[in-house]
Amino acid sequence: MAPARPADARSAAAGRGPRRPRPTPPSLGGLEGRDPADVDWDAGLDGARVVGADLSGRRLDGVTWQESELVDLRADGARWEGCRLLDVRLDRLDAPDLLAPGSTWRDSEVLGSRVGALGLHGAKVTSLRVAGSKVDYLNLRGAEVADLVLEDCTIGELDLADARLARVSLDGCTIGTLDVRAAGLVDVDLRGARLDAVDTPAGLRGATVTHAQLLDLAPALAREAGLLVD
Repeated sequence: MAPARPADARSAAAGRGPRRPRPTPPSLGGLEGRDPADVDWDAGLDGARVVGADLSGRRLDGVTWQESELVDLRADGARWEGCRLLDVRLDRLDAPDLLAPGSTWRDSEVLGSRVGALGLHGAKVTSLRVAGSKVDYLNLRGAEVADLVLEDCTIGELDLADARLARVSLDGCTIGTLDVRAAGLVDVDLRGARLDAVDTPAGLRGATVTHAQLLDLAPALAREAGLLVD
């Protein structure tokens, strides 16, 4: 991921705050309603609206979904390795366990969803909005992420270890544990989130927090720096 340009560094130094993400809503004009039973899922999806599909246990590695909306999608134990979601909206996704390592997400949305473990390790995420959703474990280890908005979400564990992130905001979110070990953060705005615990807080370099959040992080930062506080 490209480093911040000098002008961006000057803006941060001037106290203007992080650049906000710029997610692009999915392009979903003129969708064709499709019956889940009539969809060849292995061939992908293009320009369709599908309601009530059950893809539990299905391997759809490498498929492409584009300019489509899936509503009330069940995907327990599904595996979408290397899949591509381009201009896709997932509304009310129900997936206790969904693995999509190495997948690509662009100009897409996940809304009102309930996910147990969502494995997006090594994914490429560009312009994604996740809103009103609950995720027990969101794995973005080693992912490349730009223009991501997490809005009104509850996430048990957000794993960003070894990930590279630019222009990310957490608005109205509750995060149980945030793992930022060896992460690269540019314009990552955590001010709208409640952070219950942070693993390796030194990895927050490049993120923006509030004064209150900084005070909460102070004991962990002191321990990591080897400081003795009397």
